[in-house]
Amino acid sequence: MKKILAISILVVGVCLFSTAGFAETNLIVLESPYPFDKTVKAIEQAIRPNNMGITAKINAQANLARVGIKIRGNQIFEIFRPDYAKRIFDRNLQAGIEPPLRIYIYEDGTKTFVVYRKPSSIFKPYDDPVLMDIGKKLDLVLEKIIKTAFNI
Repeated sequence: MKKILAISILVVGVCLFSTAGFAETNLIVLESPYPFDKTVKAIEQAIRPNNMGITAKINAQANLARVGIKIRGNQIFEIFRPDYAKRIFDRNLQAGIEPPLRIYIYEDGTKTFVVYRKPSSIFKPYDDPVLMDIGKKLDLVLEKIIKTAFNI
């Protein structure tokens, strides 16, 4: 029962997150040039070469299938790097809630989308120039991951 509740909260949270406050969160929504499985593989293969690590891979599609619920492709990569985390913790322990960054990949009809929040927008509420600098650097890292994955 706890697993079903946790999965339901995750799915509802992702749905709410993906539809609310695009302007405030600098939510980047990109249509993938590839089908879902190829998009997941391309993103996964682009993370490490761009100096980030995968802290978690959440497969909502597989998790829901375990309880008899069928959905289209739906996965999240949580990514980060220990040295960035250390810099954030040293600057503001409360900002430690922000990492890891998330890349959300989902199917909608015949299209596949990749979604992420700009890290600079994540750190903006802390009103700290050092955290903003980290966020801007991470903006570029996420852009490189997408460009690498999509061969841009």
